[in-house]
Amino acid sequence: MNKAVKRLITALLCFVIFAVVATIVLSAKERVKSIDVVSNDTLMYVSKQSLIDSLLEISHEDWFSVNIEDIEREIYNKPGVDYTLIKKIWPSTLILYIYDRKPLAYWGGNQILLDNMDIIEPDTFNYNGYLPMFISSDNLSREYVYDTYCRLNSVAKKHGDEVTIVSYEGNQFHIETSSGYKIYLGSKNADKKLVLFYDTYKGVKDFSNAEYFDMRYSNGFSVKYL
Repeated sequence: MNKAVKRLITALLCFVIFAVVATIVLSAKERVKSIDVVSNDTLMYVSKQSLIDSLLEISHEDWFSVNIEDIEREIYNKPGVDYTLIKKIWPSTLILYIYDRKPLAYWGGNQILLDNMDIIEPDTFNYNGYLPMFISSDNLSREYVYDTYCRLNSVAKKHGDEVTIVSYEGNQFHIETSSGYKIYLGSKNADKKLVLFYDTYKGVKDFSNAEYFDMRYSNGFSVKYL
C-alpha cells in the first residue's frame, strides 16, 4: 500500500471521527423532544398528558443535562404513585415507567383509600373496577375500618351478599349490602352480629320491607320498617 493511499485512509478516518464527535456534541444540546409513559395499567390518578406536560416543564434543560433523579422524585411525590423510573434514550427521549398504588375503597365523597392506607383526593380517577364506600370523619381509624370491612364482607359473601357501604362514626358501625339491607352493628363484635343477622333475618315477619336492622342489642335485635 503506497503512502498516498495510507494518507487518504487516515484522512477519511479522521473525518469520520470528527463527524461522530460533532454529532454527539450537537445532540448533547438537544432539548427533550419525546416522552413515552409506560404503566402497569391504565393510569388512575393522573392523566398521561398531564404527566408529559409536567415532564416537559421540569426537563427544561438540554437532554444531556436532565437530572432524572430529580424528575423521578417529583413524579413519585404525586398522589397514588407507588414506583417511578426514568430512562434517557439518546438523543432526545425520556421514558417514564410509573406504577400506581392499588385503590381499596372510596373514602367519603371524592377521596380514595389506597393499599398503603394513604387517603388521597386525585384530580382524576380512572378506574373501572368495583370499590366499596367508606364513610367516616375519623381518618386515623382508616386501617381499623378497612380490616373490619374485610371481616364483614367475608361473612356477607358466604351468604351470596356483599358489603357495599361501611359507615363508622362515634365508634359505631353501620353497613349496607348489595342485597339492599341496612344493618346497625355497634362498636363490638360486628362480624359476630352480622353472622347472627344472616342466620335469623329470614325468620323476621315481612323482612323484605325492613328499613334497617339494629343488631346492637346484647341478646337480640330490632327491626325498623318502612
